[in-house]
Amino acid sequence: MDTPSPETDPMSTAIANQMRIQRTIRRWSQDDLAKAAGLGRSTILRLETTKIPMNIRHMQGLSTAFEMPWFEFLKLVNADLEGSTQEDGD
Repeated sequence: MDTPSPETDPMSTAIANQMRIQRTIRRWSQDDLAKAAGLGRSTILRLETTKIPMNIRHMQGLSTAFEMPWFEFLKLVNADLEGSTQEDGD
């Protein structure tokens, strides 16, 4: 079974969307998020453009930056996924 690349993986797309939403709510730049998450700006850019998949280190950094448990962030991502699935089915 082929694994989808991050660019075509719906989960990666939903994570990227939720990262941008959370940054926008906080009025943060990618640099601001990178500093708050303890990640490099290039990592944030690659996550938001789905060039790389999320890993545990990224998730921990985003959880710290957004001040929410990682599973709460993933609930938001899942809601995005469910919304896009419903839109695709319409």
